Amino acid sequence: MSDLKNIRGKSIQSLASDPANIPLGEIWYNSEEYSFKRKFVQNTYQILSCSQSYNGTSWTVGGAMATARHVLAGTGASNTAALAFGGNSGYERVTCTESYNGSSWTAGGALGTGRQGLAGAGTNTAALAFGGLADSGPPLCTESYNGTSWTAGGAVMQHIRERLANISNLSEKIVLEGITQW
Repeated sequence: MSDLKNIRGKSIQSLASDPANIPLGEIWYNSEEYSFKRKFVQNTYQILSCSQSYNGTSWTVGGAMATARHVLAGTGASNTAALAFGGNSGYERVTCTESYNGSSWTAGGALGTGRQGLAGAGTNTAALAFGGLADSGPPLCTESYNGTSWTAGGAVMQHIRERLANISNLSEKIVLEGITQW
């Protein structure tokens, strides 16, 4: 097995505390916290809660969701009966579900596993959530929604992925793209 010094020509510094002025992308080991650290680029985008509906020729601004988030999943039968669930609020992966009636969003039951980059299928009263990335890694379940609450169960995808797209109804699915990190 090779180490970072042999691969990249650099070694990782072991420091007693986090440095004050460290370049972006730098990696170090904090010996007081017993953890590896890395300086990331700060988010420069705004996470929104707005929605828009499409009538076949143009987009119309709709109601705002209660929870602003990105990399969420959505499904529904029409632009007056839709469901949004999961995602990332910018600080954490969320479990919230919201149902849309064409003008406003209403809170629904919470997912059993908060995750982002997941996909959904079905309607706002009979939906599936699958794939994605949870805090503990890939979620090993498919969850079903009955219009009120989510229940874990059903088959697990053979290749667990996040950032999915799908073409489906509740009984048959085609999952497109996505990435596998595990």
